[in-house]
Amino acid sequence: MNNRYTEVISSFQVDEHGKFKIPARFLDEVKLYFANTNVELICRKKRSRRSIQQNKFLHVLFTIFSQKIRETQGNAPTPSILKEICKLKFLLVDVTDEETGEVIGQRIKGTSELNKSEMADFITEIYQYAVTKYDVVLPPANTEFEIDLYFDRK
Repeated sequence: MNNRYTEVISSFQVDEHGKFKIPARFLDEVKLYFANTNVELICRKKRSRRSIQQNKFLHVLFTIFSQKIRETQGNAPTPSILKEICKLKFLLVDVTDEETGEVIGQRIKGTSELNKSEMADFITEIYQYAVTKYDVVLPPANTEFEIDLYFDRK
């Protein structure tokens, strides 16, 4: 048993009679990673998670954002700090008691929880925030650019 993995994920189609076929690769991975272990199987409607391209672009965008602030103001938060600031501003969600519906707190939603549309909205909000807060215009997604990944972090 390899304890490196905590979950194995697969998707499959359920027909009108409630029948489905679990892919053999999924079963092989479950056997490989969880043999002789108690596990739980959770079924939920598949949703369109944010794409790998969106995630890669997001990280490049924060790097450019940080560099442009540094160029105009001389000092800037790191890309990872900018990401946390934007998540706090735009991805703060209420946590509710499932039984009463009462809001019991708040949490910051992770970008891995976003679907493609939510990620696109988040990126749009980052563009607007860059202009309104820092007077920085970020390049559109289809722009080719060179990034200095080793800029000085003073």
